[in-house]
Amino acid sequence: MTVRVLTNDDANDLRVFLRGYCETSMFLLSNLQSAGLKYADKAYHGVYLAAFDGCQNIVGVLVHYWNGNVMMQSPDIEILRRLVTQFKSVVKRSVTGVLGENVQAKFTIVQLGISSATFSTNRSERLYALDLTHLSLPEINQRTDVSIVDVNKIPASLLFAWIKAYNIEALGYTEGELLDVRSQAQSERLNEGSECWVLLSGGQPVCLSAFNARFEDTVQIGPVWTPEKFRNNGFARYLLANTLDNAIAQGIKKAILFTNEPSAKRAYKAIGFKPVGQYRLAILGQPMTIG
Repeated sequence: MTVRVLTNDDANDLRVFLRGYCETSMFLLSNLQSAGLKYADKAYHGVYLAAFDGCQNIVGVLVHYWNGNVMMQSPDIEILRRLVTQFKSVVKRSVTGVLGENVQAKFTIVQLGISSATFSTNRSERLYALDLTHLSLPEINQRTDVSIVDVNKIPASLLFAWIKAYNIEALGYTEGELLDVRSQAQSERLNEGSECWVLLSGGQPVCLSAFNARFEDTVQIGPVWTPEKFRNNGFARYLLANTLDNAIAQGIKKAILFTNEPSAKRAYKAIGFKPVGQYRLAILGQPMTIG
């Protein structure tokens, strides 16, 4: 087995490998499609380390992304061990988090030597998938004063406030400059793209839902956020279901998401999502130097 940094010439081979693990590889597949394999200090770019068997087939991959997050896909733990060891010898930027299939992500955290670090969040979330032929469209108490708009139709300051609140509640971030910088970058990416929508009720923004990854006929959902004063009205469920319904016309056939919030689980199951695994989300309180 050999381990090396991938180049754009390896893109198709990596795509073939990851396609077999699509449900836990959506960030990797989407980022590969958006930015390729040649690293630049830009959104969605990463340094990709892959392991190859004797026939030069990719059998595992570990990626260090532009934002410091480490992600992986390597069902064979011994192969993942080799990847992490090689990564520790070549990493030049700090690590901010580890995301991936639960067992693999936990193993990577241990191998990186950051198990005892302070995390904003470090938890396993339930992974769900939905064949969109089974999508169930909900109503909102028979109300007709709702509409869906692109996120750039609401004030940028409101989007920033929502994303900041989401990061605090869902990801465990604390107030400070680092939170503001991350939230600003996230809200700008959402505003610049066409994959985030807001539900208006009586003309007032009440919740948002986005696709954070897209590959071929599959999308991954996130973030989904409703400010506390607008909760328990079915707003997010309605918004998500209708944006997925619209995506069907674009050829989308499947949706993926992960959550550990009980009310969110109930909402997602109500529109057809089924559990398919566990996904770990581990975000460090501060960036760490590895090695």
